[in-house]
Amino acid sequence: MKTSKLVSKIAKACNNYYSNSEILELMNDAQNELLAIDCDLMRVSPDPFLVTSDSTYQYDMSAGIRSIKSVYIRNPDINSYGGQSNVMNTTLMNERDKMGNYISRIPIYTDEATDPDELAKIHFDTDFNPTDTTIEYRLEAYLWPEQLTSTAIPMTIPTKHQTGAFMDRVMEVIDLARYGASNVWTARFRESYPSFRSEITQELNIDSEQITPWLA
Repeated sequence: MKTSKLVSKIAKACNNYYSNSEILELMNDAQNELLAIDCDLMRVSPDPFLVTSDSTYQYDMSAGIRSIKSVYIRNPDINSYGGQSNVMNTTLMNERDKMGNYISRIPIYTDEATDPDELAKIHFDTDFNPTDTTIEYRLEAYLWPEQLTSTAIPMTIPTKHQTGAFMDRVMEVIDLARYGASNVWTARFRESYPSFRSEITQELNIDSEQITPWLA
C-alpha cells in the first residue's frame, strides 16, 4: 500500500485527531520499532566488507546501519577444526555459514544505534589487531528502515502486515495518547504481532558475496 494511502486510512480510523504529518511521524516511529530486529528483511545484502587500519580498534558504521551482529572472515582452505588465519596470524575456531562456506567469527563487541541519527560502532578486542585490510573482514549488518520523511517514501513493512500488526501498533499509540488506554488496539496488536514477528524473522538463503569494500 502506498504510504499516502496508509496515512489516510489511519487518519480516518482516528477521526482525523492528528494531522497527516503527525500521523506520518507516528508511522515512522512504529516502523522503526517493529523492524528493530536482526532479520533478513533488514540485513545488508550482500554482506559488506569492513575496511580496517593497523592498530585501530573502533569503527563507526555508516548512517542507516542499526546493528552489527558479527564480523567474520572467509576461510576456504581450512577444515572445521580451526585453522591459521593469513590475516590475523592467530588461530580461530571455524564454522559453516548458510552457504556452506567456512568462516571465522572475529572477537568484537558492538554499540547498536538506538535511533537512526546515531552511528553503530564496532570495537575489536585490544589484544586483537585488525591490521590494514580492505577485503578481508565481512559484516553481518542490519539496517534501519528508510525513514518516512515524506509520503512519497515507500513503506518497508511488508504489505500484508501494514493493515495488521503495523496499523494495530500505530492506533494503539494514538489511543494511549488520547485516552491513556487502548484496550481494543492493544488486544489487536497482541494478536497480530506474533505472526508478524514469526514471518519477519524466518531465515532465507542470502548470498553473502561482496565485491565492493564498505567504507565505514
